[in-house]
Amino acid sequence: MIVALALALPMAASADEWTVTQPITVLQVYGATEDVYLTGGSTWGSPSCPGATYVRIPQSLAGYKQVLAVSLAAKMSGTPIRVYGTCGANGYFDATNVSVES
Repeated sequence: MIVALALALPMAASADEWTVTQPITVLQVYGATEDVYLTGGSTWGSPSCPGATYVRIPQSLAGYKQVLAVSLAAKMSGTPIRVYGTCGANGYFDATNVSVES
C-alpha cells in the first residue's frame, strides 16, 4: 500500500491541468526544433507550475499545427487563451491543448 502511494505521487505532480487565462504577449518559434514558446502578461499560474513564464508547444505534439494556428489567431486578435498540459523542465509549461477564451 505504501509503495503504491509512493509510486503514485510523482505521477500526480505531473498531471495535466489548466493554466490561468491571459492574452499572448509574445509568440516565438525556436528554429532548431520548431518548438513554439508563448509568453503572457504574467506567469501562466497552473497549480503545479505557478511560476512558469513560458508555455512550450513542442513540434512533436500530435496536433502541433492546429495548436499553433489557434495560438497565432489568438495572438493576432488579442484574445485571451488558457492552456492545458503539464509542468515541464526548467519551469516551462508543456502544452497539449489551447483554449481561446472570450
